[in-house]
Amino acid sequence: MNTLKQNIPWYLLALVLLFGFKWYFMGDSVNLLHWILLPVTFLVKLFSGLHFAFEPNNGYVNELYNIVIDKNCSGINFMAVVFLMGNLGFMHCVKTNGRKLLFLIGIAVLAYLSSLLINSSRIVVAIQFLAIERKLTDLTNINFHKLLGILFYGLALFGIYGLLEWLFGRE
Repeated sequence: MNTLKQNIPWYLLALVLLFGFKWYFMGDSVNLLHWILLPVTFLVKLFSGLHFAFEPNNGYVNELYNIVIDKNCSGINFMAVVFLMGNLGFMHCVKTNGRKLLFLIGIAVLAYLSSLLINSSRIVVAIQFLAIERKLTDLTNINFHKLLGILFYGLALFGIYGLLEWLFGRE
């Protein structure tokens, strides 16, 4: 069994990578986020049928419905939480350093792919509710969107944690 002392370098590496990642993408420019916004927008377009065009410094825009997929929709924070949860919660289950490196990379890929799936799903559902949300509630569009995000992200984190627990088991 791995001890805390054996895993501290891996935990620190995960934290350094996470802080470096967050620091790099803290800027206001949506132009740095094509690597995540483009696939999210592609999935939203695929499942909603809506067309989006990229506007520099603004994001992907659907003018007909006044929808903007911008840095707030990128999923960077969700991806960071999944990366940290996976590494801090399950790195101790991996035995060798070589496998720990592969695990760290695998968790990064899982965080990216789950962020694409969850964010595009959240946006598609928000678009579907766009027409009826004011009839059902007194929430503003922004508050409804935030509430929907909390629901999607919370359920997704439970699901991802459950998947990791099932795959790696807790000792």
